[in-house]
Amino acid sequence: MEFVLFLLAALACHGQTGNAVKISASDLRADAAILRSAYETLHPGLYRYSTKAEMDGKFVALDHRLDHNQTLQDAFLAFSEFAASVKCGHTQANPFNQSKAVVEALFKSPTRLPFYFEWIDRRMIVTRDFTVGRVLPRGTEVTWINGVAASAVLARLLSVARADGANDSKRVAQLGVNGDSEYETFDLYFPMFFPSAGGSVALVTKKPNARREERVSVKTLTFEERIAPIKEREAQRKGGDQALFEWRYLPDGSAYLRMPTWALYNSKWDWKTWLHGHLDELAERGSPGLVLDLRGNEGGDDVGNEIIPYLIDAPVTLSSMRRLVRYRKVPDDLVPYLDTWDKSFRDWGGSAMDMSEPWPTAPVGVSYLRLKRYDDGESGDVIKPAGKRFKGKVFV
Repeated sequence: MEFVLFLLAALACHGQTGNAVKISASDLRADAAILRSAYETLHPGLYRYSTKAEMDGKFVALDHRLDHNQTLQDAFLAFSEFAASVKCGHTQANPFNQSKAVVEALFKSPTRLPFYFEWIDRRMIVTRDFTVGRVLPRGTEVTWINGVAASAVLARLLSVARADGANDSKRVAQLGVNGDSEYETFDLYFPMFFPSAGGSVALVTKKPNARREERVSVKTLTFEERIAPIKEREAQRKGGDQALFEWRYLPDGSAYLRMPTWALYNSKWDWKTWLHGHLDELAERGSPGLVLDLRGNEGGDDVGNEIIPYLIDAPVTLSSMRRLVRYRKVPDDLVPYLDTWDKSFRDWGGSAMDMSEPWPTAPVGVSYLRLKRYDDGESGDVIKPAGKRFKGKVFV
């Protein structure tokens, strides 16, 4: 179960007022108490990167941060920064889980920067330009935004980026904007940390091969303008059978396979046949290499297990995975605050089994159960060679 954090009744009922009305401290602290109860009872990764004492301190700090009446935006930031402090890649204030009122109040401001970008060596580099007149060619570095250094913007937003443990590389990558989601993390939090009315933004930029920086003012994008390319892409995929991966050959004959996601549950596209066909062709061509581009890919189906058979000469046994949970049945008092597409998480029943001995890293008084419902084979799954063997080099 992904531990997304959704704002409870106190915030949802005030969403339509945006920042005009403040939410009472008592309501916010009541929400924080429910959150703490849910996390301490249910969250299997709560103590993976923090000790019990450290997490206790973080809960206390959240409660103190909510000890006064504050705006919806300030409260959302408090919960967002707390969620990020858990250091779990599946724990966040997920925008897709918020009420319509909260979405309208916080997530649709006309403040989107008019370009896609990646953080390369922590420098903001334009990858696609949407400005009027296309004044920011691909490869342009943006060094200042409304008088704030881009490096300072990145440092501030890292406080809400989600990733496991010390994986700051993922946090930085997550703060790029590339059109993969309607609610890009940068788009949501930049205007909260660095408020502006929108309409335009002042940039200092350095174009590719330029010797000097250049100052430019560009029009910001609305929410609708930001998601227009996404809607266009989705319209092209109507029917659900268009390829979600990209395959092309590079000048040296190597193949490039871009897989932005492996979450293919609802796709009607026959990705296995598509992938097997390309991999067989790759081997037939005797290509020198295969580049697997997984940037931004957060998993899903076991797509990798369909590629490995083309790269091996003998069966490979994967290490078995043990899944741990903190509870067998969700306490009744928490059920009204929990929601997900799979209701089976509420009661694992006999699938959640007592462990013969305590989990070695568990804090004193914290117990785990082993979840057997989705277990691999006792000795691990076995992947066997299949298809035509590719003998070139593989780069991930």
